[in-house]
Amino acid sequence: MHVDDLDTPALTLDLDILERNISDLAEACRRHDIDLRVHTKTHKIPEIAWMQIRAGAVGIACQKLGEAEAMVAAGIEDILIPYNIVGPRKVERLMRITPQARVTVAVDSETTARGISEGAAAAGLVVPMLAELDTGSKRCGVQTPEAALDLARTLTELPGVEFRGVMTYPTSERAQPFLDRTRELLDGAGIPVHTISGGGTG
Repeated sequence: MHVDDLDTPALTLDLDILERNISDLAEACRRHDIDLRVHTKTHKIPEIAWMQIRAGAVGIACQKLGEAEAMVAAGIEDILIPYNIVGPRKVERLMRITPQARVTVAVDSETTARGISEGAAAAGLVVPMLAELDTGSKRCGVQTPEAALDLARTLTELPGVEFRGVMTYPTSERAQPFLDRTRELLDGAGIPVHTISGGGTG
């Protein structure tokens, strides 16, 4: 078959380039001792996600709950959903996949956290959570390190929730003072930080 014979829409890719890009990114993260969690929103294809995991990624990130559901159905067991999950219907869907995989969610408000907490507690489940920091994207995230501390304290008290750490996007030099001060406040409050999650192209 020639490429001109393909009906549209059709995904075409160069496997050599794809495999090289996946390998190069994984190797770069190993050199810098960074756990790689790949964001799958650009391809949304479980087979490619598995290629990334086999190359060394510790797990994946899915922007939407529906994407996470598809990845869980494909057997992927470690997923971060970095966008706030709000509303009883979405919380119910989250609870359906939580027993099948480790699904960590990011939250930036007590309201969002309580909604998930209520669903998890009712289902007898525990959802790992990251407090999201706004370090420049101006989309989601608490606005100050002090607000991050307040949210983290709430997450340590809610049933059905496990506070794991913080997340921010984009990660840059501009973000570092925010992250440093947040870590200082959390350490001072005796709140363990297991994960500092960042992302971006820098």
